[in-house]
Amino acid sequence: MSAASGFVAVPRCPVIFDGTNYTEFTGFMRIHMRGIRLWGVLSGEVCCPPRPVPPVAPTPPTPSVLPTDANQAAKDAAKVADEAADRAYDERVLAYEEALQLYHGALSAYTQWLDDDARAAAVLTASVLPQFASEFLGLSTVFEMWTRLRERYQPSGDALYLSVIRQEHALQQGDSTVDDFYAQSSAIWRQLDSLRSAGCRTCPCCQAVQANLEFHRVYEFLSRLRKEFEPRRAQLFARGRISLMEALSEIRAEETRLRGAGLLEVPSVLATRAPTPPAPSTTSRSSAPPLLPTPSGGSGRPRPHCAYCNNDGHLESQCYTKKKHLRKARSSSSGTSSSTSTASAIALTEQDILRLKRLLAASGSSSTGTAGSVTDASRTEQSPSTQSGPSHAHSGWGWPSPP
Repeated sequence: MSAASGFVAVPRCPVIFDGTNYTEFTGFMRIHMRGIRLWGVLSGEVCCPPRPVPPVAPTPPTPSVLPTDANQAAKDAAKVADEAADRAYDERVLAYEEALQLYHGALSAYTQWLDDDARAAAVLTASVLPQFASEFLGLSTVFEMWTRLRERYQPSGDALYLSVIRQEHALQQGDSTVDDFYAQSSAIWRQLDSLRSAGCRTCPCCQAVQANLEFHRVYEFLSRLRKEFEPRRAQLFARGRISLMEALSEIRAEETRLRGAGLLEVPSVLATRAPTPPAPSTTSRSSAPPLLPTPSGGSGRPRPHCAYCNNDGHLESQCYTKKKHLRKARSSSSGTSSSTSTASAIALTEQDILRLKRLLAASGSSSTGTAGSVTDASRTEQSPSTQSGPSHAHSGWGWPSPP
């Protein structure tokens, strides 16, 4: 007991009872209560001693009273009787003292049992969940509490045994390590051992059955390992009967060797890298398409949503309507640019012809027909592919020399 707080620490069982782990809980509880020397009180092996009754103290004898005129013989007889009463009283006092010592011993044992019962009840109550502890709080002794818990939650029948057998058959190593797989197998084997009928394990028949059971468990453990342990497993099977600890040591060493050589396959979930999110498109109307809520009857995956046409089933980068609009806009912009370049080419060419006519008129030349023929020819030769600019417009003309 702590002098500062005045409370006593209650050592709880390492496994807490939750309503479904009764078999595992009782195994740990037995070891735990034996460690603190309370298992006998919990299991009922140490019964409650009877409450001791204190002995009755003897009363001293009353001396004889003689008349005043009594003779000497009467006085002698009274004296002898008083001496006998005193001796008897002394004997009763000695017996009372012995009974008083026995009473104190019995009282100490009874008080110790009450303390042990209270401690065991505190440990049991602290080792189960509150909703299950409330079922036996009204009982007087911890043995009655333990009996109530056993009657309600102790599994019985062949259905539980067969269910554990199915768990053992369905157990595989998978992606777990050898130690984790062995821990899972050991938990199932302990549960099976608690459900089987326990033998004496001393006679030759029980020892042979135990040896066959261990050999069977070695085979089950090795046969459920991963495929990378197949060569080592074949070597261990070829040795004959080996102990479970020997097989576990060999498999541990093989696991270390395979991991160091990089021969153990990494689980696909751990090896897969997260996909890189696509870069946002510059033509998108929003930074990310909104995700619609998943219907209750669907598969749980959100359907893609297009922010351009506001429809479900495709993304904006795969939108047919957007691609169609982009093609139309591209074709119209190309037609407008070509018509603009053709009109500018025609306008520049006519300006150059007018300038040529003015130069010919200023020089006094009479060859106007030539200039007209050149103008008609230039008009017929114009095409959309003609490049605009004064350098190409003047490249096909020979400037006349002055007379």
